[in-house]
Amino acid sequence: MQTLQTSELRELLDLASEAARQAGAYLRSSRPEVAAHVGRDIKLVQDVEAEKIILGVLESSRLAVLAEESGGADLGDAPCWVIDPLDGTYNYYRGMHDCAACVGLWIGGAPRLGAIHHLGEDALYTGAAGIAAERDGAAVRPAGTGTLERAVLTTGITARSNLDAQTLTRRVQTWSAFRKVRMCGSAASAMLHVASGACDVYTEVDVMPWDVCASSAILEAAGGAHHWTPAASGHEGAWDFACAGSPQLLRLFLDAQETARQTAPK
Repeated sequence: MQTLQTSELRELLDLASEAARQAGAYLRSSRPEVAAHVGRDIKLVQDVEAEKIILGVLESSRLAVLAEESGGADLGDAPCWVIDPLDGTYNYYRGMHDCAACVGLWIGGAPRLGAIHHLGEDALYTGAAGIAAERDGAAVRPAGTGTLERAVLTTGITARSNLDAQTLTRRVQTWSAFRKVRMCGSAASAMLHVASGACDVYTEVDVMPWDVCASSAILEAAGGAHHWTPAASGHEGAWDFACAGSPQLLRLFLDAQETARQTAPK
């Protein structure tokens, strides 16, 4: 497995931070402009323009790139930037708080570095393997909740999601194990809520790598844990994803999810 030294990661984290910061500044100063309506989804001019800004900053690294708008490299062992220029596009379009410009680095089969400009907070979140998670330079950490009964779940339903009765029944059965359930409409924002202790567990099916790469690295740097499998839907490149503020809480959630799967009506 290919690895990078901490000093190299720090340099790349600085670069990713600058890219996310510049894209975030552009997005905060821009007015949403619709490029296309696609089913239950929407594409904005700002998605493409923010990605161009990020790519321009990262170009000097000469690393491979996988980006939501322009595609790119397959994820493997070699370092690869994974970019979501505007996570929570519909939130941004409607003036809602949770949306973000995300720059992640995939190394050796996993997310290892992340920089995210959260637009609603106007804050930069960063973290990497061996480098503590921070929000504008101040440490962030999960809440430390130890049981699902006391935990807050944040989740979502992607535009690709199957909404048939059986699927929804299974999901609601899992959600019922939690004290509270919240939806914010942005995978990156949801995971930052877990990393900083506002929520405890996040799960969503049919997410793409760029939805969660940067935030996974930040969460892990904060002490959390994440887990993904190829999406049961079969959608190419998509994951069924979960994360929590601790490895122990993640295991409790995955066990509850499996119980719901086995006991759901056929």
